[in-house]
Amino acid sequence: MSTAYRLFASFGTVALFVVSGYALTAFVPSLARKAFARRLAWAYLLGLAYAGVTLYALSHWAGVGLRRGAILSVLAVPIVLAAWRRPTLRREESRRRAPLPSPLSRGERAACAAAIAAAGLVSAAVLAHAVSSVESGYDPRMTWNASAAYVRAARSVDPPALLDKRVYIQNPRYPLLLPVLQVVGQEIFDTDDDERIPRPLYALLLPVLLILVFDVSQSHAGTTAAALTVVVVAFLPAIVLDIGSGAITSYSDLPMGILWGAGLVLALRAQWSPPEALAGGLLLGGAALAKTEGLLLVGVVAAIVCLRAARRLVRRFAQGRRGGPWLRAAAGTPALFLFAAALNLSWRAGIPNRYAEPWDDVTLRGIVSGTATRLPAVLPLLGEQMARPELWSGFWWLAVAVFVLGIRAFARPPARFLSLAVAGA
Repeated sequence: MSTAYRLFASFGTVALFVVSGYALTAFVPSLARKAFARRLAWAYLLGLAYAGVTLYALSHWAGVGLRRGAILSVLAVPIVLAAWRRPTLRREESRRRAPLPSPLSRGERAACAAAIAAAGLVSAAVLAHAVSSVESGYDPRMTWNASAAYVRAARSVDPPALLDKRVYIQNPRYPLLLPVLQVVGQEIFDTDDDERIPRPLYALLLPVLLILVFDVSQSHAGTTAAALTVVVVAFLPAIVLDIGSGAITSYSDLPMGILWGAGLVLALRAQWSPPEALAGGLLLGGAALAKTEGLLLVGVVAAIVCLRAARRLVRRFAQGRRGGPWLRAAAGTPALFLFAAALNLSWRAGIPNRYAEPWDDVTLRGIVSGTATRLPAVLPLLGEQMARPELWSGFWWLAVAVFVLGIRAFARPPARFLSLAVAGA
């Protein structure tokens, strides 16, 4: 396979996810009216989550083969629906068009320029490494790339290699969202198992993360603070350059974290709107199927959403008021979480567990009992890992300063719920 065709397959796969996700953003008011670059970032995440969760479910529960026709049909559904509803969507968008932003001050323009330069430099370096080098991470080769090869060979998320306990596979119950997404590109463009082909899929999540950091932070803290936060994150070694989980390699850690964080933001900022709640639930569903710990992390958010809805329901009944669209919105995120959880547990149940790490069977009960007995030993270890300068540089000193300067923001309900989610994670 030539280099030109390999790059065409890599970026063609990314484009398919972006186009499908962009069609989905048309149904989510808060995303449809965002600036183009921001909407593209949200579209990429939604496309990944939608394609991955849908194909995972169709393959496992309906026996649909992961072949080119089925994959293209799934990706085309949002595009067809958006085209069919385009006149209605355009009228709705014109009615809710956001006001033009106020001009930026000189300081804000300088901060934005620094953020764009930092994000562009680091993202370009990571992408250049991805398209020109083979995979350097151990886990991608041991787990995700290998699982993608099994899934592609069987055209199923239930390949014989995973189901046969005689086959030596480490962590066979590891969720397959990212391998399924890798198979999408391999099937559509009929490529081999060259591990460089899916690397841009992972590398482009770094600029997506930086755009979302700015997008979410700007509404809460202003343009200057959001831009400076992007600069800090762009040069954070743990996020960008860590060979054990950063954007420089094809680990599932960053995809899971971005899906979880973006889903959390949409679920808590949905303002009781069903489209936003469903979009947030879809992203969280993707996180639940991206890594073993994703299911528990998403469970934290689902519990907080339910708690928030219960408080509102009690308050409205006390005022003699009934439920409304907000109640359907409140149910959207937990419903999609339960769907992803059922898919995760159903898929795992059919796979004999062998050669697995202890964390592969982590349960809520185990966490509660383990916290009581092992916390004194764990806390020093956490402090040691969080203080490693080659991973975190001066991030924690900046985090303390930001916390002190922004302490008043923690009195607001959104900040309290976001803090509760992070603490729970």
